[in-house]
Amino acid sequence: MDYKSLARSSASGSRSALASLNSVIDSPPYLLYRSDMAFKPLYVSPNSAALLGVATGDFLGNAGIWEQIIPECDRKKVFDKFKELDSSAEISFLHRILDGFGVSTWVSHRVTRVVDNGAPSLCGFIAPIACNDFVRLLEPSTISSFIHKLGNHFQLLNLAFDSIRKGGADADDLNVLQEALDKSVILTRAFSEYTQEPAWVPAFEFLEIIDAAINNSSSAFIDSEVEVQRDCDPRLERISIAGDPYLLELAVRAIFENAVEATNKRGKIKLEVSVHSSGGMPAGLRLLVSDNGIGIAASNLAKVMLPFFSTKTDHVGLGLCMASRFIEMHGGNLKIKSSMEKGTDVFVFLPLKGNVQDVCR
Repeated sequence: MDYKSLARSSASGSRSALASLNSVIDSPPYLLYRSDMAFKPLYVSPNSAALLGVATGDFLGNAGIWEQIIPECDRKKVFDKFKELDSSAEISFLHRILDGFGVSTWVSHRVTRVVDNGAPSLCGFIAPIACNDFVRLLEPSTISSFIHKLGNHFQLLNLAFDSIRKGGADADDLNVLQEALDKSVILTRAFSEYTQEPAWVPAFEFLEIIDAAINNSSSAFIDSEVEVQRDCDPRLERISIAGDPYLLELAVRAIFENAVEATNKRGKIKLEVSVHSSGGMPAGLRLLVSDNGIGIAASNLAKVMLPFFSTKTDHVGLGLCMASRFIEMHGGNLKIKSSMEKGTDVFVFLPLKGNVQDVCR
């Protein structure tokens, strides 16, 4: 290569690097906003739609935007953090944001209180968390809850051992000891499942996940004499998805078992799986699991996907929370609607990331 060719090659590389730099400058991997003290956005960087799936116009001047784009299960945590700005100059936290299709993205959110010309305002920074990073994400409150619950079981074990040492073992002491040991094992196993990382498989059929989840929950269906009605889109037989089939099966099984427990004996559970299309191409899978059971109280609806929340004393409280976590690992979303004495609907959306054939034309 002569010096002229080398110079042209170098210039071409410089232009390419400059173009890449300009691309990052024009559309940075984070969102910036400015708001008044009531969190009404006054400025939002123009990349909001590309980054979060929420149009800039939806933000500007809209004090209610945070209720619209933050899922119900995260709102209390977010709004409590906002209140801390009354006494703190800066806050930072993690939460989810919903795009226009209702799909959630985990973000890191930092807000700083500033004063310009004597007028206070808020500067915000929002950065999406990549799926690879989300896999390793565990909030401190989740870890603290696990340690607290496990400590409670150890305390019972200690009391039982003390009683045995002082007066010998009787049936009650042995029962307490056995129950504490069993609950410790169940809790630890459940948390181990909750925290595991996915083992990615490039292609498998989602219908196989549904079949495996039903088969592994068959004893629960049989014991409750619950009827399962299936309605699956025939196009699913020609669509493969990528991900961890074991974690997705655990997620779907947790949804099924939750529906069975909420349904009266000889009740019905309806299962619908469909293909969501966009521009003639399959864009995602939709799963709906409906039961006609007791429903979820409105006061508990925002809590059911929080780690370790359960209204049942013999449950760990990680079922739906784990299901939501595993689905979000695959870029999807889980939503719940419920009415007391009427039943519950669990909606799951899983995006297809361009690895499917055109089966919709």
